[in-house]
Amino acid sequence: MRTLLTLSLSIAILLLAGCTSTTRQGNQLAGGYRLTKLQEITIPQSLVVLMRVAEGSLSGKGPVNQWSAQIVDGTIGGMISTRQSSNPELMQIEAQLFDALIGSKLTKDGKDRISFVKDKKTVAKATLVVPARSN
Repeated sequence: MRTLLTLSLSIAILLLAGCTSTTRQGNQLAGGYRLTKLQEITIPQSLVVLMRVAEGSLSGKGPVNQWSAQIVDGTIGGMISTRQSSNPELMQIEAQLFDALIGSKLTKDGKDRISFVKDKKTVAKATLVVPARSN
């Protein structure tokens, strides 16, 4: 099971690397990220939630479904996702993730981190795992 998880993570990172073709300019934070914190909860290494920030969009995989949203003026818009189901705990975490991200403001938080801020409170954090490639 651990080998499958490692393989899945490796494939996802490679896919994210191939999809990130915009560069960081100004406040743009293009690249592939791994969710590290949701609300006040630190995400364990065993729970992989990857996301990609590109010009005007945020997309991701995990904890259950693939999902995406537009970014307008730094704010995350409505979320669309696949409709797979899983155990109730993972479904609850995913619902909390969507609730936290929708309407949040994407901000830089250090060299290789981003934060999602809603109502002046940090609701999620992620760490860069795949930098955007320069054209």
